[in-house]
Amino acid sequence: MQAKAVALFSACLMLAGLSGCGSSSSSSTTAPAGSHLAYVTAGTGISAFRVDNRSGSFTSVVGSPFSFPISPSSPNNFTSPTAVNVHPSKKFAYALNQAQNDISLFQIDSNSGALSEVLPRTSTGISPSSMSMTAGGDFLFVTNFSSDTISVFSVNSGSGALTEISGSPFAASLNPSKIMVSPSGKFLYVLNPNLTAISAYAIASGAGTLTPVSGSPFVIGGAPRSFAIDPAEHFMYVTDVNANTVSAYSINSSTGALTFVQNSTIATGTTPVQVLVHSSGTFLYVANTASSNISEYKLDSATGIPAVNTNSATITGGAGASFMLNDSTSGNYVFVGSGNTGTIGEFSVNLTTGVLTTTSNGPSTGAGSNSMFLTK
Repeated sequence: MQAKAVALFSACLMLAGLSGCGSSSSSSTTAPAGSHLAYVTAGTGISAFRVDNRSGSFTSVVGSPFSFPISPSSPNNFTSPTAVNVHPSKKFAYALNQAQNDISLFQIDSNSGALSEVLPRTSTGISPSSMSMTAGGDFLFVTNFSSDTISVFSVNSGSGALTEISGSPFAASLNPSKIMVSPSGKFLYVLNPNLTAISAYAIASGAGTLTPVSGSPFVIGGAPRSFAIDPAEHFMYVTDVNANTVSAYSINSSTGALTFVQNSTIATGTTPVQVLVHSSGTFLYVANTASSNISEYKLDSATGIPAVNTNSATITGGAGASFMLNDSTSGNYVFVGSGNTGTIGEFSVNLTTGVLTTTSNGPSTGAGSNSMFLTK
């Protein structure tokens, strides 16, 4: 990033106001109160937005998207980040560069949210596909799809620097893809779609080392594509893209083992590729790429079994849902990214019924988006 561009970005983001259209920008004298930042990986850059806590409107940051050369010797050849994560301190951001087999570290300007890369980058295994961080920001976990390993890094709280821990990378089952630290931070779950299974690991407190949970990998069967964990860490929900269903699995709070919940399998739309538990733990949503809609469910807090809600929202911006997440600042919005178009669909959530309603605030990223992270 050129110094001049960073300075301009910092100044402009501090002046950014929030408009009703996600692709527009406006200015004010200070960074808006009651807003937070969103970072989206799309194409060869990271798009940055401010999101209004109440209205859900997006303001595109001046200078966004931000692209970073693969190396000083290739100033016109940029990385293509596939995932982004922000440290809980909001001081640092991390991006996976799958083609380069490394991680970029960015400092976040405390006033504006501007990104500036800190070199050198941190090496991973081959084809890093997904990452997840502990709630306290102590450790970062990365799946290496082609290496069949999991890299674990300790995070320096002062500089954000990553250091691979002793024993890393840890052996994983075939082609580990999606990875998630459980809400308690005790367990790590990894989707192995080519094994039709989910692997589970216990995370050593303070050390970050991984130990496979007894019985892991847990065979799910069918064609699992995505999974989500409820905030109380009682249940996991897994989609099957061949059967067009979602099923619930109970999580053993002591061991982390998964057990199928009888009578929990329920129909979705066609090709369910993303699943999300609302931050309240009350509602479940599934994005169906072939039918271009979102299936909506209410959850039984005792059994975890989903019940069909009466509504089914239409995914705007086309099929190819690449991510789905809830704005946990308020719980008022759900966002769905499109890997096929340069759009992000935004849906308001009725916090009583769970029904989704399409808004007009979804921003444009200019290229197919593949991941998104919202600060709190």
